[in-house]
Amino acid sequence: MNTANEGDTLFIKALYDKGVIPQEMFSMCLTEGVSKSAMTVGGYNTAKYALSGQEIIWIGNDNTRSGYWQVTAASISAKFSKAKSFVNSARKIVIDSGTSLISLNSNDLDNFKEIIKDQTGKQAYLDNTGQ
Repeated sequence: MNTANEGDTLFIKALYDKGVIPQEMFSMCLTEGVSKSAMTVGGYNTAKYALSGQEIIWIGNDNTRSGYWQVTAASISAKFSKAKSFVNSARKIVIDSGTSLISLNSNDLDNFKEIIKDQTGKQAYLDNTGQ
């Protein structure tokens, strides 16, 4: 399924253009564990994924020219025994629903490995080549 924002006809757009889905959108809810995470095509489900009285937070796409869905994150945190931020300044990040790969620049990766070591007592053997 191609959800990139440029290139060939997009799966979501094709479904919308043919009247299969009511809105030209998809939404994702990512949670701990596989069984509660979900992707909804053609809309979103506030009854299932938002607490009573809460609204869904909408994040706009920062750069439609790159070919990727990008947002600006003010910070990024990792939580093992306690949450600790490893990126403390605004960064553009890519949202990719089609892969489990995560890409960080070298400095952010080093900070992330340090958090793993501090909080778990174990050395993380990760590098910028995925090894």
